Amino acid sequence: MELDDFKKTLIKENKMNSNIDDFSFEEIKTKVTSFEKGTKRNLFIETLVAVFAFITVIILIINGNSIYSSVIDTLMPNIANEVAPQINLFMYLSMILMAVYCVFVIVKLHLTQKSDESLNWTLISRLDSEINKLAQQHKLWSKAHLWAVIPALVIGVLFFWGIQISLLNTWFPGLYLSLYFIFMTLASFAGIWIKNNMATKRIQPLLDQLLSVRKQLNSNDI
Repeated sequence: MELDDFKKTLIKENKMNSNIDDFSFEEIKTKVTSFEKGTKRNLFIETLVAVFAFITVIILIINGNSIYSSVIDTLMPNIANEVAPQINLFMYLSMILMAVYCVFVIVKLHLTQKSDESLNWTLISRLDSEINKLAQQHKLWSKAHLWAVIPALVIGVLFFWGIQISLLNTWFPGLYLSLYFIFMTLASFAGIWIKNNMATKRIQPLLDQLLSVRKQLNSNDI
């Protein structure tokens, strides 16, 4: 019975081809394909960055004090002569969170990108698959502030606050830490705007077009 239904669906879809604007449909396919290529490219780049960051953080956790002392001695010799720079609890905590964050981002991006195309034999199934993937991408990037931007901001602030405590032995934000707060806040707002803009200006229009084609198929009782 399932095979018969499948054959009937193919026959109906062949009859429907003349009722769909071929030019518009091909244009949509081109845009979707281009977007998917860009998504895969960004996924590859962000995975490489996350892996590099993870390896760097692990090295710092294992051998951080010697590296930290060497860096401070090179960049801030006056401070290094007054105190012995040591990685403190704040810095260790931020590095551990950063390692977890890198793994989380890689897993989340790959799970969102993953899709089941084993049954995409018909036009309807391919449309539903593309709609589902775009909907996932829209949900992912429209909420990037929750899983990407804000956690990165907190981790960065925690790390540099730890550096200030290590070098100046004070909790109160100094000039450099205050400037870093401002920079990270502006960078976070920019990051949120970029991700939301991608969701609303790139993904949503494609999703709306695919839903429109799907609606045409539904209206013809396929």
